[in-house]
Amino acid sequence: MENKAQSDTNFTTQVKNLSLRIYGHSQLKDSVLDRAREYYQKQPFEQHKLDELKYNIQKVTAQISTDKNKQYIVRLEREQRNYHDELKFARNARHQYLYSICEEIIGLCEGDSFEESNRKSAQVLGTIQLVSPTEGNKIATVNEQHKPLYKSVLCLRLLDRLCIDKNIVEPYINTALGEITSENYMTFAKDHPKAYQVFVETVKIPLIMAILLQDIGNNHPQSVKILYGADYNQDPYRTLPIEERKALLHINYRETVKYLVDGIGASMYIGNSKADRDKYDIVEHKKLLFIKHLLKSSVNPKDGVGNLLKVPQIYSSIILSTKNSYNYKLLPKVFQVLNQNAERGACSQVVVDSLSKIVGHFPQGY
Repeated sequence: MENKAQSDTNFTTQVKNLSLRIYGHSQLKDSVLDRAREYYQKQPFEQHKLDELKYNIQKVTAQISTDKNKQYIVRLEREQRNYHDELKFARNARHQYLYSICEEIIGLCEGDSFEESNRKSAQVLGTIQLVSPTEGNKIATVNEQHKPLYKSVLCLRLLDRLCIDKNIVEPYINTALGEITSENYMTFAKDHPKAYQVFVETVKIPLIMAILLQDIGNNHPQSVKILYGADYNQDPYRTLPIEERKALLHINYRETVKYLVDGIGASMYIGNSKADRDKYDIVEHKKLLFIKHLLKSSVNPKDGVGNLLKVPQIYSSIILSTKNSYNYKLLPKVFQVLNQNAERGACSQVVVDSLSKIVGHFPQGY
């Protein structure tokens, strides 16, 4: 019994630490959230330097050609290349960190079998619910920190359910599934381990990346100004006026996509083979486009793949609410809200029903 208790304690610590490294704050500033905030803060200065280098090169090039000018141009072009490389390596470091977090999430909630993955996922979701406060003044901040991990686990299991029920309509995912049918999806990992690993790399990890980045644009300075007010004295979790809400949604989407493309980008190939690099770059570019497609389609998913993000987002926003009106006793009514959203066309009823099959009417750990 003591070993079981110790194991539970270790698991709870693991879940808390992972949540911190996703959406937490620390002196090291090394969480996914911290890295995005740093990027947003530095981006105007980085862009200014790039523009300045480009302008200086053009200015000197337009002048009378002399040996001194040629040497200056060569020096400026070298400085420009070095700065581009510096930004490229910084972007790749952010990508690799995000990738490692996605791997850890999969390791935490997936096992050697379909049943084991469901058990581990339920354990993660239940643990997050149990360590999240239900009263006091820290509900909003803690729930906001826990939400990305919670959504990620829901999204993975929702993907499984949709594949099993033949409800995947996205060509990219169906191509990745290849010969795997809905009938043998549950034994995919066991029967075809290599193919399954490719599926993880090309579908599951990009899917989690999209989930983790879904609201990252809310940390852009323009979003922060809306959330906290011009004097930084407003409650960021308050209900916003309609116009401010619309502006925030627009900025969040625009800056999330910009961060994905310019701040995360595609993974860099490490090696000396041009043929291998070309193949690698094609795969990575397709993954990046898939993530971008997920983010874009989640805004107005209708019956498309964006529901993989949208439905868990709505569910999590209620289970781990950041609103002052949070009421723990009302959590079992979450599917009333989801069904209403489906009726209004804000999300797919098929996907809502699929999520209901997974979690039931009572959230894990309720």
